[in-house]
Amino acid sequence: MKTPTIPMLAKRTISAIIFFIIGLALIFSGGWVYTIGVSLILSFAVWEFIHLFKGYDPNPYPVLIGTFGVMVSTYLDDPIITSLSYTISIFAILTLAIQNYEKQESTTAFNATFALASLLFVTFLGSFIIKIRFLPNGFFWIVLSIFPVGIGDIGAYAIGTYYGKHKLAPKLSPKKTIEGYIGGVLSAVVGSVLIGAISHHFVPSITIKNAVLIGSLTGLLAPFGDLSKSIFKRHFHAKDPGNLIPGHGGMLDRIDTWLWASPIAYYLITFLFL
Repeated sequence: MKTPTIPMLAKRTISAIIFFIIGLALIFSGGWVYTIGVSLILSFAVWEFIHLFKGYDPNPYPVLIGTFGVMVSTYLDDPIITSLSYTISIFAILTLAIQNYEKQESTTAFNATFALASLLFVTFLGSFIIKIRFLPNGFFWIVLSIFPVGIGDIGAYAIGTYYGKHKLAPKLSPKKTIEGYIGGVLSAVVGSVLIGAISHHFVPSITIKNAVLIGSLTGLLAPFGDLSKSIFKRHFHAKDPGNLIPGHGGMLDRIDTWLWASPIAYYLITFLFL
């Protein structure tokens, strides 16, 4: 058994609880409050992701503007404006690349590619956090989609700290263990059962069976959001995208699992439960 790093675990848990309270307040508010809140969260994540690329200088502003446009149009359920927001953002990224080519010939193609990657990795995947909230009974679906993942993150850290022995991805993420991964999945399932039971009380069509399916799949697959971010961190020798949230790092560190969990949950809900 490893010696647990209690201060870090406590800091991580307290930060998660504070983030939980803020998230729950945004979800409960719904409407424009939720949409703007998620847009700001994703904008922080975009900023951090773009600044992972040490030695390059991708321009974050077209992606930030595009992110707000996509989130607002997703809330309005207007696919034409959504596609227009993506198109304008892509055109702006490429126009800036053309404009800067003479001054940054050796890095311009990479700068444009990294900006486009952030539009896909953060903005596109993050838009499902908006989509789920505005489904029928979306308050309960979004809580069920992302909160068990946060519970799983705490469980994975705690189990990995105490009992982790076998590396999950030694080169990509040396601190993650198979034991921690299993603990995270089980924690996510337990969290989904509890949230599902509460949700079922208010919305009978949301069953514990639904909740377990969502919790199991997001618990299994959402950690790949963190690992996929680690690909860029390792290649560009970046320790953390930021230090905004004590015990977690930056905003991207907090939501990277959501970027996988929310599309998975959205398609489960729309294909199987609605």
